This record gives sequence, C-alpha cells and structure tokens, in this order.
Amino acid sequence: MIKLGDYNKMTVVKEVDFGLYLDGGDEGEILLPKRYVPEGTKPGDELEVFVYLDQEER
Repeated sequence: MIKLGDYNKMTVVKEVDFGLYLDGGDEGEILLPKRYVPEGTKPGDELEVFVYLDQEER
C-alpha cells in the first residue's frame, strides 16, 4: 500500500516517452514524469519517490 504525502519505494514497470510508470500495488500504476526520472533508470529498478496528488487529484 502506498502512503500519500510520504516517500515510497516503488518498482519501475514500464518506460514511455513522457516518463516512467511505477507499480503502485492496489492503486495501479503511478506516473513519474520524465523531468523527475534519474538518468539511467530502467524497468525493474526500484526508486524511492514522494507520492502526492496532482491538481486534478490523480
């Protein structure tokens, strides 16, 4: 289960032109926009990311 407003360790599921999708468990895939992706990150890698809702509460 992910914690909103906190850091979470998440696995990269897939790479797309505009960023990476992370495994959010029951919450589904979570987009990490390209500007926040560490260089060299690829599917299968684990990242520690801060999870929050955007303006549209997604």
